[in-house]
Amino acid sequence: MTTEVDLGVPLRIADLRAARDPIKVVVGPQVRDRVTAARTFLATVLGDDRAVYGATTGFGALVGYAGRADLRDQADNTLAHLGAGQGPDLDPEVVRATLLLRTASLARGASGVSPHVIDALAAMLATTFVPAMPRLGSVGASG
Repeated sequence: MTTEVDLGVPLRIADLRAARDPIKVVVGPQVRDRVTAARTFLATVLGDDRAVYGATTGFGALVGYAGRADLRDQADNTLAHLGAGQGPDLDPEVVRATLLLRTASLARGASGVSPHVIDALAAMLATTFVPAMPRLGSVGASG
């Protein structure tokens, strides 16, 4: 039996434990609405030509520097920033629980991600896939 986790309610410790195996992540209409609203807000703010952390600026200590002008290049910059890690990989159970936490965090609608990001993470959690995640480095702190 596959565990079902609804992103419309707070996660429980049991959800994080269940994530070690494939789980069904439910992305209900209220989640989709708030994620879409945040994405729309981000698009509006980006049109105002002002600094937006990580979207038009650098990350962390580089926040005072301009990001890349092309949003696709900035997205690549984000992946490079988040991919900087070292040390032994975390245990698969920890990685999958972390990904569920990240999915739930993004589903709160405060990050400006597109709904398809939530859908892609939910689809991944329905499989046995476990990405390599080094013990030291950035998994991303915003969201």
